[in-house]
Amino acid sequence: MSQLKKIKETAKQVANALSEALQFDIEIVDENLEIIVLSDHAPKPKQDFYYDSGIVSRILFKENGPKMVMISDPGNDPRCEGCIRYSNCSYKTAIYSVIKNDDKIIGAMGIATRKEDLKDRLISEADKMQNFIQIMSELLASKAKEYDIYSKLQADAQLLDMVINNIDKGVVTLDANLNILRINNKLIKQLNLPIEKYLHRHISLLFDSLGKERQEILETKSLEIEIDDSKYFFMISFNPLYTNKGLNGFAMIMDDLEEVHQMSYKLLQKQDEILLKSIIGESSAIRMLKEKIKAIVNLDSTVLLYGETGTGKELFARALHFESERRNGPFVSINCGAIPESLIESELFGYDKGTFTGADKIGKHGKFFLANKGTILLDEVENMPLHLQQKMLRVIERKQIERIGSVESIPIDVRIIAATNERLDVLVERNQFREDLFHRLNVFSLMIPNLKNRENDLFILTDYFIKLFNKKFGKYILDISDEVRRVFYQYEWKGNIRELQNTIEYAVHMEKDDYITLKSLPYQFHEKEVESRFKTLEALEWDHIKATLDYFGWHEEGRLKAAQELGISRSTIYRKISKMNKET
Repeated sequence: MSQLKKIKETAKQVANALSEALQFDIEIVDENLEIIVLSDHAPKPKQDFYYDSGIVSRILFKENGPKMVMISDPGNDPRCEGCIRYSNCSYKTAIYSVIKNDDKIIGAMGIATRKEDLKDRLISEADKMQNFIQIMSELLASKAKEYDIYSKLQADAQLLDMVINNIDKGVVTLDANLNILRINNKLIKQLNLPIEKYLHRHISLLFDSLGKERQEILETKSLEIEIDDSKYFFMISFNPLYTNKGLNGFAMIMDDLEEVHQMSYKLLQKQDEILLKSIIGESSAIRMLKEKIKAIVNLDSTVLLYGETGTGKELFARALHFESERRNGPFVSINCGAIPESLIESELFGYDKGTFTGADKIGKHGKFFLANKGTILLDEVENMPLHLQQKMLRVIERKQIERIGSVESIPIDVRIIAATNERLDVLVERNQFREDLFHRLNVFSLMIPNLKNRENDLFILTDYFIKLFNKKFGKYILDISDEVRRVFYQYEWKGNIRELQNTIEYAVHMEKDDYITLKSLPYQFHEKEVESRFKTLEALEWDHIKATLDYFGWHEEGRLKAAQELGISRSTIYRKISKMNKET
């Protein structure tokens, strides 16, 4: 039996966690080209092995071959020539990395897609994916090596203690009758176990959810434990321990499911760590926003980010996380507007096993569970269904979640950041958003300024994006022309920084001279004359009122303070707000 086949169940759990995080198919094959693991949503092949004529066998497994290979156009790539599926390959793009144990190839791991719409994403993120798959290949190699260690352990108590107490996962050693011999320090500390109570007692006394029958216990793959009102979830495996006299016992290995999932997110987010100093901008609005964020980074209170599309709400949410004491925990983002209403509850809170047809056999953890000890961003929170808003309110108040199909509460330690480009107070007035949830989220509200209100940041960002895309496209654009500078200044930038970035990417690619000229800009700069940047006095008055309300808040108290600050009456400010609401 190959080394990877021995850890098939662990590899399957890891593959599914990775597939969920990356949104690509994950494949694991052993040194015999036998397919060991496919992530759950990967299409099932007609055969359970890779062809000898394929890339993995001919190139990756070749002596002194590369550690990794990326095929951007399988079936047509010259390296595919000789493969039985040459010119007729179902893959669109694939990256494969060898898995080695002590310099011996024991298999390969692949990130692949058969979907045309995912091909460009995998290619554009190739560097990140290659780094990621290398790390995960090394992880699988270490898993295989750990299994070898477990399977070769002898009855020597001193050696066994030394080994299991240096493994960063739970380990329980059992005799052949499933009586507990040892529990390693990791598990003792994690579960706060009084070890004397359980030594030499049957494993079912410690974990009653395992059942009583020997075969039932040994076939268990996942375990839910409740100790002192705290719940723990583990992937478990029973590895037989043999001596020259035969079966001597078992090593029960317990991987914390939360740690497995969070590891996937942490490895990904290492590429996306954002600090305030790395956010570009020198305008007074941005400097003031950064100062406000610094003042609240280490508070656990909820934060509500307001900002138009493309202003960088997630960027500031990430900065808030990575500047805080939660920086070593996961940052998990979920777009409430991108998930069907029927699925969003399970995505947020998870579900228990057997909850509905097609559900994972061991259940599934939601984004809140994955964000434990870290931060969760609820983007486009205005799209959260009303029935779910009530459940969200209880999560904030009690700091507990309930998976669908379960009546048990799971305590969580998560900071919540919500983001929206809508006026939630207006949605409250229209009965489209719960007022109590609005107040819970609106503890610290921060307004992300739009691009046109960021003074000279427009041209600072323009210069940054020119340098960025010069490097990407191998160009040497120096700056924008004076004519483009005038057009940029007058343009409304309704898509804000995202629109500016896209505009510069287009222009740098199209421009043939040293300076970006008007002819190299996208169509929207040509189809009609750019509207004047100058506004009517009425519009300027409303902008000033709006900025004051953004600062003091749109609630009753905030409106009164804004009116006082502006030197106008309460009725005047309400009349202005009512008029603008009707016009918009």
